[in-house]
Amino acid sequence: LRGLVSGLRTLLWAFVLLLLPIYALGLALTSILGSQTDLDPIVAPSLGNVPTSMLFVFRCCVGDCTLDDGTPAIPKLASQFGWFYAVVYVLTTMVVTFGIFNLIMA
Repeated sequence: LRGLVSGLRTLLWAFVLLLLPIYALGLALTSILGSQTDLDPIVAPSLGNVPTSMLFVFRCCVGDCTLDDGTPAIPKLASQFGWFYAVVYVLTTMVVTFGIFNLIMA
């Protein structure tokens, strides 16, 4: 029983560590891009509010970084808004994949 409780505590902290960057980036995407009136209609549903932006960021972190019509999201965002979003995507993927996932596995 003690091992189960210890494992659940570790799992809870893993969720918290994963949720923090996903929430921060979802909030940033919604506040920066979600309110723009000239937003591409393909991109707009993914960034309209914080929960959908968080889902979008989570999907990008686990490898499914596509928009609703199947087009890759990062090249679309980079071509429309600049390469800053591609750099943030690469850095976030590195932090989540190599940092947090490896920390969880250790």
